[in-house]
Amino acid sequence: MSELAYTDFRSFVEEAKKISDFRIIENADWDSEIGALVESTAELVPQPPMLIFDKVKGYPAGFRVCSLPYAAYRRVALALGLPTDKPKLEILRLAARKVRNVQPIAPKEVSSSPLFENKLTGNDVNLLKFPALRFHENDGGRYFGPGGGLINQDPDNGYVNTGTYRMQLHDKNTLGLWMSPGQNGRQICAKYWEKGKSCPVVASYGQHPMVFMPSYTKFPYGRSEMEISGGLMGRPLEVLRGPITGLPIPASSEIAIEGEIPPPSEEARAEGPFGEWPGYYSGG
Repeated sequence: MSELAYTDFRSFVEEAKKISDFRIIENADWDSEIGALVESTAELVPQPPMLIFDKVKGYPAGFRVCSLPYAAYRRVALALGLPTDKPKLEILRLAARKVRNVQPIAPKEVSSSPLFENKLTGNDVNLLKFPALRFHENDGGRYFGPGGGLINQDPDNGYVNTGTYRMQLHDKNTLGLWMSPGQNGRQICAKYWEKGKSCPVVASYGQHPMVFMPSYTKFPYGRSEMEISGGLMGRPLEVLRGPITGLPIPASSEIAIEGEIPPPSEEARAEGPFGEWPGYYSGG
């Protein structure tokens, strides 16, 4: 197995700049403008460049947004540790083989990570400090991601699931999310809700590509995406134990938000609408 040329999302971005097209865009507005630029680039440009937005309107330099990191086949090859100089169909064949033959590797717990260099708890939590986007003109609000992962754990057998779900920013310390009833993450939540309990969760962003890719791939219930990540990386995924939830958090994450999802009967808010990639709005 080829060794990955990067160690986290930041180093992936730097390696991607060397082998594919990218654009750094400054002073764009989080309110619809970035969304319009991303969508038009993805729809109209073959093998779209990676877009990096800095100095987002109303935010200081360094609070960046990266979009379309895997929209070109050379960047997909880089993410998977495949040769980036092969033709598109050859990369597709190699990628399918690697994913099909992956052998799970259990994660490894570590005690420290740059993720813990900046911690906010209690009333200090302020999600508005991040340039969450209102992607489309008729969206019901601003959204984190959807390029992130929601981590929760089955209370009966300890199975840890990582899934990708859209998360709406409601206020400084509240994210709301939509999970279809058949999703594994929601099935885990339902086990807590049936007992009248809130489900502990972690939302992780700026993930290692091999953490993000399994999170939006369908696996049978009970098959851990974190173990698939380790298999794709060729080494154990390093995780931190969340100080609030006790859940495993990928140590390479840029941002991790610990919290809980209460039963919908106790607390629920309107979510969406949100412009889906096929071109229609859902929710609301």
